[in-house]
Amino acid sequence: MPELNNQLHSGITVVEQGENLVLTVPPVTSAVVTTALGFTPASTTELAGKADTVHTHAIAQVTGLQAGLDGKAPTVHTHTVAQVTDLEGVLDGKAPTGHTHTIAQVTDLQTALDALDARITALEEA
Repeated sequence: MPELNNQLHSGITVVEQGENLVLTVPPVTSAVVTTALGFTPASTTELAGKADTVHTHAIAQVTGLQAGLDGKAPTVHTHTVAQVTDLEGVLDGKAPTGHTHTIAQVTDLQTALDALDARITALEEA
């Protein structure tokens, strides 16, 4: 095997020692990492001051949240008819729950009754 004592890339060297190859790598600087990554990574100190991706907040920790919630109605609440825009007008256009119709007021009811009467008569005569 030929003698290896080659300078590789940015201070990395490979030296043959008997049957082994020894790779020497200089300390990695932030400039080397930034160049390799294409951006400057945050330091451990900088990351220590950041919140985890998944985390929670108390209401008091969110600016204006309590005031916003105070202006909302409770989940369970009621309204009068007058508090709902145009509800009275819509209800006025509806029929009372206790109302009736004549046979003539229901489309095709007389025809259906006549057909049923004819079937019953035919069954009784059979």
